[in-house]
Amino acid sequence: MCTSNYPPQYIVYKLRAGEKIDLDGRLDESAWNVTPMSDLVDLGGGSPPYRKTHVVMRYDQEYLYVGAILEEPQVWANHTEENTKIYMDNDFEIFVDPGAEYNFYKELEIGALNVRWNLLLTKPYMDGGEAVCNSTEDCCVRTDPTHGITKVFDIRNTWKTAVYVDGKVNDPVTGSKLWSLEMMVPIKDMLLYSNGEFPKHNVFWGFNVLRVEWPVTVEPKPTPHYVKVGEYNCHNWAWAPTNDTTVHIPDKWGFLQFSEGPVNTTKLLANPSFPLRKLLVGVFTAEQSYNATHLKYTSNLEDLSNLDRSLLKCVRSVSISSDKLTFTVTAESVDGSILGTITEERKVTIKKNS
Repeated sequence: MCTSNYPPQYIVYKLRAGEKIDLDGRLDESAWNVTPMSDLVDLGGGSPPYRKTHVVMRYDQEYLYVGAILEEPQVWANHTEENTKIYMDNDFEIFVDPGAEYNFYKELEIGALNVRWNLLLTKPYMDGGEAVCNSTEDCCVRTDPTHGITKVFDIRNTWKTAVYVDGKVNDPVTGSKLWSLEMMVPIKDMLLYSNGEFPKHNVFWGFNVLRVEWPVTVEPKPTPHYVKVGEYNCHNWAWAPTNDTTVHIPDKWGFLQFSEGPVNTTKLLANPSFPLRKLLVGVFTAEQSYNATHLKYTSNLEDLSNLDRSLLKCVRSVSISSDKLTFTVTAESVDGSILGTITEERKVTIKKNS
C-alpha cells in the first residue's frame, strides 16, 4: 500500500574516465551503450504509442546528458524561432525537478530543426503556477517576484543540443526513418531555485519525458507537404504517465537515481521518501477539496473526509498547521529518519531527521 504505484525509475551513470560524447545528435559514442529507459506510454492511459522512442542518459560534474532516438517516417517541423510553442510541432520534452519538490521545475523542449524552448514552472498550472521564460508567448511571464524570481529564466547559452535526421525534414517525397538528439543539460541551471542535491551516488531527482506526436497527412499542392490532422489531435507519450490530459502533475513523475558505479552494475534502490510523499500528497489533495467547500483550510485531520486513511500507516506521525489561506503538513517517516512537509502550493520539502 505505501509503495504501490511506485513510478518508473532510471539509473543515470556518471561518465567514466576516457568516455566522451560528441554533440552531433547521432548517439554513436560508446558512452551511450547503457540500458535505455522503459518504453514510453500514453500520458493519459490510452492506446500504446505506435512509434518507438529510445532514451538514454549519463552525467558528469557539469551536465546531464540526454540522448533520444525517435522513430519517425514523417519528420517535419515548422517552428524556427527559439522559445516559442515548440509543442505545436512534433517534439521531445524533458521535465527536471531536482528536489522532487513539485515547484520550480524546469521544462526543456526540442524539435527536429534543433529549435528549443526552456521554461521554469513555479508550481503546476492547476495550482495557479506561472511559466517563467524569455518569450513573448501569452503563457509565459519574464519574472515572478511573488516567488522570488526577479530575473528571466533563459538557459539557451548554457544548454547545448544537436539533432540528426535520417532522411529529410518537411519532405514527404524523400521521407525519413528517424530523428535523434543529444542534449547537454547544465546541472547548475537545473538546480536554480531548487533544494535538490547535486548528482552523486544514490541521489534522486524527479524527472519525466514527453514526446508530442501530431498525426499528419500529405497535401500534394503546391508542392508535397505535411499538414496536421486536427487542431488539438496530438498524442502525448510519456515515460511516467499521469493518467490525465496534462503532464504537469509532478508528484506522478518518475525518479532518476544517480550512480557513480560502473555502467549497468548499480541496482535500483527505491526512493526512501516515497511513502512519506504519498501521505503528503494525499493530505494536500484532501485539503484542497475541503477548501473548495469551506473556503478555508483546516488543521484537523478528522475534517478531511476525502483523505485515504490507509496512508496514515505510511508515516509515524502527521500534523497540520493552517489558516484561512495557507497550510503546512508535516510528517515523519515510519522509521523516524525523514521529515517531510507540503504546503498549499504543493511544495514538498524532504530532509533527514536530525
